[in-house]
Amino acid sequence: MPGKKPKSRKSTRIRHVPKRFKELDVTKNAINSRRPLLANSLFSNKKTTITATDLKDMGIQNFAAKNYIPSDLDKPELIMVKQVALIGGQGLYARQDIPKGTCIGIYTGKVYPLETFEKSGADNSYAMTVGNSVVDAIEKGNFTRYVNFSDTQANVEFVEGRKDYKLIVKVITTEDIKAGMQILIDYNTFDEKAAGHYVFLNPTDDERSYHNVLMQHPKQYKPEEVDTQSKPLNLAKGDPIVMTHVGEIIYYGDNLSTDLAAGFDLAEVNLPFFKLDSSGEAAESFSPLMMACYLGQLENVKWLVEHGANINQQHNKTGHSPVFYALSGYAEAKNKSNLREVILYLLENHANLATYDESNSTFLHEAIKVLSDEDFYSVIDLLNKQDPEFFSSLFEYLDTLDDDIIVSCIRAKEFAKLQYLLELYPDYFQKNYSGQNQDQCTHFLDVIDKLSDKEKDHLKELMLELNDPAGSGLLQQDVAVENRAARASKK
Repeated sequence: MPGKKPKSRKSTRIRHVPKRFKELDVTKNAINSRRPLLANSLFSNKKTTITATDLKDMGIQNFAAKNYIPSDLDKPELIMVKQVALIGGQGLYARQDIPKGTCIGIYTGKVYPLETFEKSGADNSYAMTVGNSVVDAIEKGNFTRYVNFSDTQANVEFVEGRKDYKLIVKVITTEDIKAGMQILIDYNTFDEKAAGHYVFLNPTDDERSYHNVLMQHPKQYKPEEVDTQSKPLNLAKGDPIVMTHVGEIIYYGDNLSTDLAAGFDLAEVNLPFFKLDSSGEAAESFSPLMMACYLGQLENVKWLVEHGANINQQHNKTGHSPVFYALSGYAEAKNKSNLREVILYLLENHANLATYDESNSTFLHEAIKVLSDEDFYSVIDLLNKQDPEFFSSLFEYLDTLDDDIIVSCIRAKEFAKLQYLLELYPDYFQKNYSGQNQDQCTHFLDVIDKLSDKEKDHLKELMLELNDPAGSGLLQQDVAVENRAARASKK
């Protein structure tokens, strides 16, 4: 499904829902057919004829030329529509290098009055609300309708604007996109029902199936057999696996900087490991960087990042990025120092901590349970020093249990980590549990209710120590509830 999003007070699954665009409301389909999102309005002032040959040149199939709606701002020379093997659907790819800030086109489609479209009960899979109109690209539109969803790997965004005094929505690149990369966008919506069908897409995911990859790189890949079980990588002893020479060096614990021959193929940096099933098909895949992070190979991690490995690539099923794998390795390792250094290196190189996994947990949700107090403090200090504004935003994300990282600390009974976070965010309770936020208060008190009396007392003492009247007041609500329950039981 395109629309799985971590619950965040800054997304549709949040406590407040600020619109990303002043007048733009995007609605997307529930299933990650990866069909793109919906389209938008404004078209061309010129009489432009699109032919079947033009569509073929863009890679567009099974779409009639008469239904194609171009705009003056479209740049079809920059893009190509291709199959995406992971989803069995189509996606939009960069045909050439595209600089950051480039408008690749306008989202177009058939325009309906908003009220008429809503009453019709029509399929809104490709519908975008723009002002008082709905632009529906389910039957008509342009190449922008093929942009797939990712809220953690997006490299383009919808930007509202005007053209000839009419409201339009442009699709603009947010970073440099290399030729061959998939173009992805954040629909800024969430659909709970789609969670079970979600595929985490990456810009490096291409149209090639496992067999196509092997056919195109026959000299790089060789078969091996797994000799050690790894739950995070879903590998069992004896599993058949194929890997490149880069992968082999990592797997056997050697050094990439000394063991790779001069003139090696740079493509190997991101060519994945493939675990095979009984029929010889790829059952799992993961990147060399994921493996090196899990094994705590700091020098190999540095080498891979310096040579272009995607530091934020997510496992297509679990959503785990390299920093998650480093955390898994940390949890298993007896000597954790190397894994700590790998985690800090990834963060120093701006690993995206807004990424989340299939349970909607961010790295910090998991780090609370896994890292030692001292190592957790090192991570938090680095993040806060790097970008205080982004660090503050990490308090907004909610996991499947509806816990932010503060509530996660309480649920996990990690009170030292809780104190450290609250000292950096002294207004947490005032901002999140005051006013009309009754649902949040109820959830918080439900979590508190599962603590022992001794743990509750410890939490109350902590609020007094932090001089946090809002936090203390919230805990007093729990006392009041307990007193009412006690009186009721006596009756």
